[in-house]
Amino acid sequence: MKQTPRNKAALIDFENLDQSPKSRPPTFATAPGQALQNSLLRNELEKWSGASPVRPLDPKLIQRSKWANRHELSYQDEEFIALKEDIQSCGGNVQPIKVRPLPGQKDRYEVVFGHRRHQACLDLDIPVLSMIADVDDVELFIDMDRENRQRKDMRPYELGVMYNRALKEKIFPSAKKMSEATGAHLGTMGKALVLARLPDYVIEAFPSPLDLQYRWADLLDQAVKERPEETNEIARSIKGEKLGYSSKEVFERLVGTHTASSEDAAHRVNITGSSGSSAAISVNPSSRSISVNVKNIDPSKAEQLEKLIKAFLG
Repeated sequence: MKQTPRNKAALIDFENLDQSPKSRPPTFATAPGQALQNSLLRNELEKWSGASPVRPLDPKLIQRSKWANRHELSYQDEEFIALKEDIQSCGGNVQPIKVRPLPGQKDRYEVVFGHRRHQACLDLDIPVLSMIADVDDVELFIDMDRENRQRKDMRPYELGVMYNRALKEKIFPSAKKMSEATGAHLGTMGKALVLARLPDYVIEAFPSPLDLQYRWADLLDQAVKERPEETNEIARSIKGEKLGYSSKEVFERLVGTHTASSEDAAHRVNITGSSGSSAAISVNPSSRSISVNVKNIDPSKAEQLEKLIKAFLG
């Protein structure tokens, strides 16, 4: 009978396909050969010993780590929205998150790293591909920090909050020891800690704490320590005015480097939309100009905005 592709396929033993000669360990009839075979099997087992299992888990069975350093606004910005859309288009997260089993709670886990991927899958109500490992608090913190610093979207304030919490919980006795354990630069870690330890009234004066930058740390700390009452008053007035200042403008006002301009006379209105979207409208009577700054908007809506502006301009 002629061997067509269909006939050839019928001859395949699918049940034992994974035991093909290439994948199946060789068998030996002699005693020395059997000893060699046992040795090969032991080597194969040792190669997989300690490997972390990876499997899809129900995201509702996974809780955020107590060391979670993501600010809530990180789950609303453009980068998170793009991440969620990417995961949805792929049918799940391609890059696994890492979790550890919760002691005494069957089939319950805690995130080691990958909080945003976990949240995206939670929002989408789909399984999250997870690497499971039994690690202690120190290992969890080191894994989380290293993974976070490899990602471009981590903000100085978020890292500072995580570092500060680790010191408060005595995971590490000092910033120097924490730097040595994680491999993070001590100077950068110090600036992140300064930002995280700023008074609440300073943090709340900014549109978002995620805008805080390493290079602002020393000047903000200096303003708080040398001019505490004045800095407090400026911060509270900025928050109370609700004029839509940018984070750079807030920083300059707090540290005393802001230069007054005609733009200061502009009337500002802030508008907050859904999913973290916002708009700031500035009206400057002297220059007869209106500025509109829109943030966290899907780029596909640009055409719609263009039509609205054209209609407004007549």
